[in-house]
Amino acid sequence: MRADPITDPRLRVAALLALAFGFSALHAPAALALMVVATLGLVWWSGTPARRLLRALRLPGVVVAGLVVVLPFTSGDHVIAAVGP
Repeated sequence: MRADPITDPRLRVAALLALAFGFSALHAPAALALMVVATLGLVWWSGTPARRLLRALRLPGVVVAGLVVVLPFTSGDHVIAAVGP
């Protein structure tokens, strides 16, 4: 069994932030596809079992789903719903 490549939680947060900023900086669909392939390759290389990965991504998945539902209504030129001043 392979050891976890990033065991320090601070390094995990740094890696997650780097990945998030990398995804947000992409504008071309081809670059996005390349980034997804690279991410999947790193997950495969780490040897993390699928069940453990899905369990670890459960809460971030809920947050992302919430953002996908809320952001179209609160951003852009035509704001459909606004909360606060």
